[in-house]
Amino acid sequence: MFWFALTALALLGGVLAMARRRRYESVAEEPWRASLQDDDDDEFDAEALRRAEEELETDDWDDAEEPWRG
Repeated sequence: MFWFALTALALLGGVLAMARRRRYESVAEEPWRASLQDDDDDEFDAEALRRAEEELETDDWDDAEEPWRG
């Protein structure tokens, strides 16, 4: 009897999970979800990263205005 009740609870939980999944918002209502499903992400551009780091290192920081940078 215990196993029957446990099986019934598992099946009920599965049915409820599937029903809840169908109620999720669509991409039309929440456009940001489309970016989660986009498979054609830009490749990592190491050269652009290096250029940005070099630019950042050459910038002169004003330590008087922002002492936490020093």
